[in-house]
Order: sequence, then structure tokens, then C-alpha cells
Amino acid sequence: MKKSLSIPSANLLFLVTMLLVIFVGSIVQVLHLSWGLIATEVFLIALPAILFLRARKIPLKEGLRLNRISLLVAVISLLLGISTYLFSVLIELVMANLSGLPSVDLSQSALPQSTFQYALYFVAIAISAPICEELLFRGPIQTAYEQRKSAAFAIAIPALMFAFYHFRLSGLPGLLPVAFLFGYVAWRSRSIYSTMLLHFGMNASSAVITILALSGNKFPNALFSNYWILGSGLAVTLVLLFIFIRLQPKPEPYEAVEEPPVKWFKKYWALIVAGILYAVVVGLTLYAQLTGATASTNLTYTRPELTAPVESRYQSVNHAGDVVGEMNCVVTPQGETFNLVCDSEVKAFEIKIGNSMWKDEGHTGKLNVTWQTSTNDLLDYSYVMTSEKGGVMSALLEDGNLVYTTPYDEHSTALPEEFLIDFEWPWKVSSLDNNSGLFYKSPYVYLNRWDNDAKKNVTLIQDELIHITGEETLNLPAGEFKTIKVTLGNQTAWYDVDDASAPRPVQFDDGMLIYSLMK
Repeated sequence: MKKSLSIPSANLLFLVTMLLVIFVGSIVQVLHLSWGLIATEVFLIALPAILFLRARKIPLKEGLRLNRISLLVAVISLLLGISTYLFSVLIELVMANLSGLPSVDLSQSALPQSTFQYALYFVAIAISAPICEELLFRGPIQTAYEQRKSAAFAIAIPALMFAFYHFRLSGLPGLLPVAFLFGYVAWRSRSIYSTMLLHFGMNASSAVITILALSGNKFPNALFSNYWILGSGLAVTLVLLFIFIRLQPKPEPYEAVEEPPVKWFKKYWALIVAGILYAVVVGLTLYAQLTGATASTNLTYTRPELTAPVESRYQSVNHAGDVVGEMNCVVTPQGETFNLVCDSEVKAFEIKIGNSMWKDEGHTGKLNVTWQTSTNDLLDYSYVMTSEKGGVMSALLEDGNLVYTTPYDEHSTALPEEFLIDFEWPWKVSSLDNNSGLFYKSPYVYLNRWDNDAKKNVTLIQDELIHITGEETLNLPAGEFKTIKVTLGNQTAWYDVDDASAPRPVQFDDGMLIYSLMK
């Protein structure tokens, strides 16, 4: 009878390493991502597993399941990792689009930027993680369960432990089938060498794709945009798994382990604590993302690829689905600056849906904006709206102040150095450099908002969260577009993924009307 940790000891080992990763690993990874990952894997994950086995006088070869496998099984395990990576990415992309949350949210500044850093990143992701995590999960933890529980139970519980150990939310559905596959391969082969190779195939694929993307290669974007290729990974995985099963005989059951009976809570309390930790950490992370607590306030913009004027025509649709007007816009390069002019006309309408009401007495509008080409800084802004009844509202940028004029009032508001403003933001955000993540925060200027204290409409400046929520396919009057969706407060804009010729949205919703590209 081979020796192994007891289930309570395996669960305690899991909890100890989880606490070390949360309170120590997170700090060293902030200091340096790649070195921090290597240190976390070696000293906070693999080393405790070895120490637990040594403390209980369990031979490392038995406790870690360092059993030889055939060359053919090794090759199949490696290929399984590559094919599994493809369909796990597909699940993660679908979940990211549905939830608007990243699978793994990393700042661009933390990622490698040089050849040496690329190599170090590959070692951290593709070598240290597969070796060290398999030593822990498919070594002492799964062995403890296999010797005392049914095969299904012994695969499922360590698989769930592994999946939740990564503290993902939207990325969890993509990780779960991977974790179960790891557990099954380890059970079938009775060796962590097979799962190390499987894990390496997955992580090496991920690391290479990341490095290619960071170095400017277009292959990752082409791969992630082709759902057929990603989906084919599932079919290949099933074929390879069938071959693996034919090559690797079903293992003989372990001999029954005679141990004193242990109450349920004493056996699984560590998993309960770990579950609470997962809920707290993921909950706090989700709260921080959705409230903007961790949003980047450093908004930088890419230089627009604009060599000739670009004309855009939009239809205006209210929230009842009625076409109520049009807007024509022209973006024009002017050397050191570029200019946007939009002319709009909206017919009068009044609709009520539930407790919400939208009303417009009909108006024409003219927007004129000028930006600095190199920085996208706003240089000039004016918006003039004339109602069908003859009233005129204007908003003009003058010496760092916004002068807002209506037939009844005029006031001037000092503006911050960096800001976004009504009607201008969908064009400016189209050039946002999103390398710092998916959440941003910026001062936003509302031209005309009700102030309860003043009992009137005023110009309001408040911080708003900008959220890049993922890809969405739109069928517009101008055709079908694969877009990136971005929200700002209660407004939304969609941008064509395949067209960087001009800073423009193909559709945007300003809370009152939805403007959809016609040509």
C-alpha cells in the first residue's frame, strides 16, 4: 500500500498554499510579474507540498506520483494541452463578452517588453506553473482523494480546488473543463508527468500567443477572431482523449485505506474556509472593477490613421425604435490638428416605456470639435442646438472654461485639464489606448444636467467609469460590423474592429437617441 496524505491534511495543504499565494504571492507579482510568478510557484506552491510529504515521512516519488509514462502518452498529453487551450480560449471570450469582465485583468505595464523579459515570462507561465501546480494538485492532493474515494469524487474535488485556486470569475467557466481534464488524465495515468505535459501544452500556447501579441504580430488577433478554429480545439481534444484512453489502460483501484473515522466538518473545514476566501477575493475584485476603484485614470490615445476626410451618415432612432432624424459628420485631417463637424436634425417625439419617458420638441444641432493630432487633446469645442420653437442653446470652449447659454441663462464653468464632454466623447474614445486594462475613469462634462440644490439645469462635471466590455456583432443600415463595445455612464458606443481609418463610432447611444451608421 502506497502512502499518501490523509484528506484533512491534503485540504489543509491546499488552504495553506492558497493563503500564501493571496498574502505573499500577490505582493511579489506586483513587484515583478514574471519573477513574482516563478517565486510564487516554486516557494509558495511546490515547496509546501514537498514539506508536507516530508513531515509525514511519505516518499516523494509516491506522494508526488513521479511515475514513468510512455513516449506516445507523453506526446498525446502535450498535444492535448495545445488543443484544450483553443477551446478554453473560446469559452473565455464568450464569457468576457457576456459579462464585460476580463478573464485575467493585467496591466500592460506589468507585461514583458523585451526579448529577455519574453523569455522570462515564458519560463514563468509555461514551465514553472505546470511543474509546480501539478506537484501540488495532481500530486499529494489528488492522491489523497484517489486512495479513499471513488474515481469520480477523486477527480472532481481536486479539479474544483484547482479551478477556484486561480480566483477567476468570468474566466472560471473556461478553466473548469480544463481542471477536470487534468484530473482525469492524472487518474488514468497515475502520473503527474502526463498532466505536466498537458499543462505545459496549454500554458506554452498561451505564453507564445501573448508574446506574439506584445511584439506586434497580427496572428493572435486573427486567431481570436476565428471562432471556428477555436471551436475545432474541442473536436481535436476529444479525438486525442480517445487515443489517450486506448493507449493508457484503466488503473487498478487502490487498496482500501483503514483510518479512524473523521467527522465531515473536521475533514472538509479547510475547503469551507478556502471557499469563503474565494468569495471574498473575487467579490472585492468585482466590486473594485464595477465601481472604478481600480480603473486607470491615465487615458492615453493613439494617433488616428487619418489621411483624407471621412464622411459618416447616421440615422437617429428613439428608444421605441422609431427613426426620428439623421446626423451627418465629417472628420477632416488638418496637419497638426483634425476636426469633426456634425449636423443633426431630430423630429419631435414623446414616448413612455414603463416608468421612463423620453421627449424632444424637435431640434437641429451643430457640433464642431478640433483635436491635436499627436495627443488627441481637445483644442476647440462648440455645440449649438436650435429647437423647432426657436430657442437656442450653445456651449462654447473659451480659455479653459465652458460657456453655456440658453434663452434664460448663461454661466461659465471651469474645466479640468483632462476631460471628456457630451457629444465629443464617442469620437475621442475610439482612439483610446486600452493597454492599461478594460476599466478607466475620467472627468466627464455634462452640458445640461438637473441640479437638485440649484433647482435648475447646470453644467455638471463628475467622474465617470469607461468600460470596454467586449466584442459584439451589429447589423446596421450600413451593413454588418464586428465591434468593440464601450460604455461611459449610461451611454454606449460601438467601434468597428476592422477599421482604424478614422476616429468614429459605428453606433452610439447617448441616453436619448441611438445613432446608427447608414454609410
